[in-house]
Amino acid sequence: MIAKAELHELQSRFAGESKPVLMACIQHDHADREQVESLTQVQAFFDTCLRIYVLPEGAQPMLKQEFGIEGSPAFIIFSRGAQQGRLLGKADSAALATL
Repeated sequence: MIAKAELHELQSRFAGESKPVLMACIQHDHADREQVESLTQVQAFFDTCLRIYVLPEGAQPMLKQEFGIEGSPAFIIFSRGAQQGRLLGKADSAALATL
């Protein structure tokens, strides 16, 4: 399942999460429809082994403050609350799956 969440909610949600969590910051417009499709494909592939959260558009300032990331799309993978990797820029489902 792909869910929307605020950044401050995510940190408390995945702190004790045993499954990897993919946090996505994408524009919510027609231009990033491909990114939503890629996230949907990744979620279908990993099914219940991965949680995906999409941040709202206004999350950019918090993302810069918390992770030093400017711009979108941006993807960060966490395992047991710790950042394991990040991908900046547009990504297809294969790139997201290997993240």
